[in-house]
Amino acid sequence: MTPDPPPTPAVAVPSWYRFRPGSISFVFWACCRSPSWALPLRFACLAAARMLYFSTMLPSKKKQAIIKKTRSHDSDTGSPSVQIALLTERINSLASHLKKNKKDNHSRRGLLQMVADRRKHLTYLEKKDKALHTKVLAAMKLKQS
Repeated sequence: MTPDPPPTPAVAVPSWYRFRPGSISFVFWACCRSPSWALPLRFACLAAARMLYFSTMLPSKKKQAIIKKTRSHDSDTGSPSVQIALLTERINSLASHLKKNKKDNHSRRGLLQMVADRRKHLTYLEKKDKALHTKVLAAMKLKQS
């Protein structure tokens, strides 16, 4: 008995367009190609794309645990040390994703943006409070720049 062929996407995909059906680029392509009378389908496609995009964010409980560990006072959610801790966690999770998916250049660009953002926060923290800067570097196990 031969296995069933994989299901074909609802929208015909040109052979020269190289993406996997189910990827976020495919979902956006299919949404743009759907006719205007298929507006509910277009909204469903965009909702699926948003779900794929936001699945890369930190879960709420994990984020709260990181904030609780690095905050300086009870209502602290946006200080540079908390921002650096959250960015470091997102960078680590995205780096592990990129080790498995070497050709995912769109996520690689996002990783570089997050690293640059973390570097800006570290530079600001170094200028404002050198002692806290070294403490954060030690806690996050980052190299001195």
